[in-house]
Amino acid sequence: MLWGRKPKPKNETEMLLQALKGAKQHSEKVQIARHRKLSVSQWRRLLDRRIWIALGLILVAVLADGVRRENREFEATLTALQGQASVATDEDANPVAAVVGTKLLDGNVLRTGEASTASLSFADGSLLVVGPEAQMTVRLLEYNRGGAWRSRAFYLKVGQIWATVSHNFGHGSEMKIYTPASVAAVRGTVFAMNQDRDGQKCDLACADGTVRASGLVGLPTNVPAGTRCSIERGQPAPLPTLYTRDEQQALGFGYGALWEPPPGASRLQTDEYAVCQFLNAPMTILGLGKCGWAFGAIDATRRSAALEALRRLNLHLSGTAEFPPVLNIATLEELNLAPQERDEILNQFDGCALTRYIAINGGKDFIIYARARDVARTMYKLTQIGVERVSAEEVQQVM
Repeated sequence: MLWGRKPKPKNETEMLLQALKGAKQHSEKVQIARHRKLSVSQWRRLLDRRIWIALGLILVAVLADGVRRENREFEATLTALQGQASVATDEDANPVAAVVGTKLLDGNVLRTGEASTASLSFADGSLLVVGPEAQMTVRLLEYNRGGAWRSRAFYLKVGQIWATVSHNFGHGSEMKIYTPASVAAVRGTVFAMNQDRDGQKCDLACADGTVRASGLVGLPTNVPAGTRCSIERGQPAPLPTLYTRDEQQALGFGYGALWEPPPGASRLQTDEYAVCQFLNAPMTILGLGKCGWAFGAIDATRRSAALEALRRLNLHLSGTAEFPPVLNIATLEELNLAPQERDEILNQFDGCALTRYIAINGGKDFIIYARARDVARTMYKLTQIGVERVSAEEVQQVM
């Protein structure tokens, strides 16, 4: 080629080769054009309205089933009953006979009869068995979609319970059992508690894992597997002691259901929970499920509610000449609050209870610690000066 012009063929052979080359280039151009048209056609089919509608319906189905599973986190199901038991909406309400399949919600009170036991199962596979002549209140059953943790709290007024907390309970999740004399915090644990009828002593034993136990005063102590301790009301939790094999049977750890492995979460359930957690913000605003706006609200709202509850509590405390040396952090019974006022205060805290109460200088001063129900479970401190947020270093000291 010279100056951009094609050289003229010199003979018939060159003319034929040039013609074949032109035909080949034309064929390649036609194929490229067809390929481009095919790609556009494919994109059009991909963007077809019917495909988007189908994908939308699949997403709706996944979210609906995920919300259904999440809603089960907010209830306990009576799955086994020997003898008689009753359930009331609260401690003052008229009880009704409980049957297998009965659902217990926040505030419900379960009572068992003589020689009777009732087994409660949870969505993650955890099990709680309530012994004879016992009274236990469900304080809080919560699943935090944004943080992917569970918080459960119960108040054992009298009687004995056995429990196994499933390995599916979740990292950062915690179950607390409050009694008139003690508090037990557990994760992935098999344990038993027995609260006497006078409200003065609680016996606690751990068969697997570790229980974090504390009295109404003093720092908590770890109760590892194979040990037990007795906590007196108004006294700190003592160091645990070993129990024998014979004592293990007497403690009731031979109950077979406590050692049955819980069912594992299916792949579908795992995927649905992951999708719901990813879409937590819009689902919360729209109020989809019990994790939504009506039940949880946003983190800032939860923190504000906890701060307001502490200020209301401070008003009740400031009206007394001396502060109580011991305060039941789950009932505030020493303050003689009206039931509605008490519940409105405690319901704003994680576990529906204070974290810790400390009387100082013989009751002339106090410190109260409490956690909000936000994703981070932010801890606050109340003194006579007011409310302030607790530093990470102080949290470690308190807990």
